[in-house]
Amino acid sequence: MNTLENKIQEDLKSSMKLRNTERTECLKMVKTAFMELKTAVNGIREPEDSDLIKVLQKLAKQRKETSSLYRDAGRNDLADKEQKEYEIISEYLPKMMSETETKELVESTILQLGVSSMKDMGKVMGFINKKYAGQIDGSVVAKFVKEKLS
Repeated sequence: MNTLENKIQEDLKSSMKLRNTERTECLKMVKTAFMELKTAVNGIREPEDSDLIKVLQKLAKQRKETSSLYRDAGRNDLADKEQKEYEIISEYLPKMMSETETKELVESTILQLGVSSMKDMGKVMGFINKKYAGQIDGSVVAKFVKEKLS
């Protein structure tokens, strides 16, 4: 078991002891998603934290979208539940880099890789997305890479 999975397991135990049903249900759902990742036909037997972060990002995105749909339909009770789950899941996601940090990262990566043309954009994007998965917005990275290489 890796560190993120261990942390969620420990938090699940403590929320069960504290009888915090909202948090317990949400963390059980997260654990189920992790188990599905491990047991799927082409699943990852021993997922890394980066794989688990992708699962968390997907779950958080689903909760945010569902919350919005429920609000639009006038179901504020369900929207609030989805929003609370989004907040719980977000606690385990890494802090996203600001645009300034992203721009500095793109500039240093371009220098580090020694690239100078747009045909190398994929190389820069791949390097950054792999190393900083879950911490960076790919569309912002692409914007700065295009600015710098064009």
